[in-house]
Amino acid sequence: MEHAEVTRFTTLWTQAQTSVFAVISATITNFADAEDVLQKVSTVAVSKFDAFETDGDLNAFFAWTIAIARFEILRYLRDRATDRHEYIAESLG
Repeated sequence: MEHAEVTRFTTLWTQAQTSVFAVISATITNFADAEDVLQKVSTVAVSKFDAFETDGDLNAFFAWTIAIARFEILRYLRDRATDRHEYIAESLG
């Protein structure tokens, strides 16, 4: 990614990050897990930013990152549902 693209992504992500985290934390109530999902959203977004084709429109970027967040939330929920350690910890507590 070129310097201009890095700057563009950083500017958009900085503006959208709080709102994206709010959407994530509405579903994932454990703060640490919600932060982990936010980090994954950020990683996916930066790796796929070349495919994002608008001219710095914050609303379009927000919608795009929310779509990524939805997939990451679903992945988190799926992984948690199949994690035996989580089930055992809940049974003991």
